[in-house]
Amino acid sequence: MPGTSQQQPFGHYYMGFLDLVGRQNIRDFNMHLYLHPAKWIAFNAQYHFFSLDKAADALYGVAGNPNALRSSPNAAAGGVVGQEIDILINFHLTTQSDIILGYSRMQAGEFIRNTAPNANAARDSELFYAMYNFRW
Repeated sequence: MPGTSQQQPFGHYYMGFLDLVGRQNIRDFNMHLYLHPAKWIAFNAQYHFFSLDKAADALYGVAGNPNALRSSPNAAAGGVVGQEIDILINFHLTTQSDIILGYSRMQAGEFIRNTAPNANAARDSELFYAMYNFRW
């Protein structure tokens, strides 16, 4: 529903790290795996299967607005948005610092491919990142 406020704004935990999908008009089948192979290493893997709740509506962004390019008023584009996998490894260096490495990939589904304005917009999305955290 447009204009609906999000009660739990931490989208990465609930909707994947790529921030491609908002919480309106979406179904998210997901699994999370957390491992701690050593005291100083934390591993997090997430899998998301996104599909539209109503295929005759739009894909909404993380801010809650419908994406004008990603809509199918007649439901002809299909309802599968795609599958996302997120992998994050946190190395706790000290009590005040961490190095985090992450990889995320969204395999575009039929809805993304069929509503793409060009071939580049129909491709899968991926992100690799490294981050250093310091707490004081």
